[in-house]
Amino acid sequence: MDIQRMIDLHMKWKARFETALAQHIWLDAGAIAVEKGCRLNNWLHSEGRARYGYSDAWKECVRAHSQFHRQAAYAVQQINNGSASAEDILGTASPYERASQELERTLVRLRQSGRHDQHGGMAA
Repeated sequence: MDIQRMIDLHMKWKARFETALAQHIWLDAGAIAVEKGCRLNNWLHSEGRARYGYSDAWKECVRAHSQFHRQAAYAVQQINNGSASAEDILGTASPYERASQELERTLVRLRQSGRHDQHGGMAA
């Protein structure tokens, strides 16, 4: 899988959460907190590690991905409890959105580090 596909899959999470919030759908926060079943996690620790594991960008991406899962699980707990507004849970200043944006930025940096390598930079 390529990094753009990972970004696209990641972006679908917010839509799922918005639907759950609007339609009062219960989501499993515990399952969302677990990274091991996540396609991005599986990619990061297999193909991604093989291609980018030498780079600081890969390490940042792994860290950001872990933080994203923590914040996503917290957002889902809030959605399930009805304990906060949509803006507080998913808005631009929310911990979830900050973690989501950071993960996307690290994925873009990871993709850019690979392009750099293909054009005469460090080899993996």
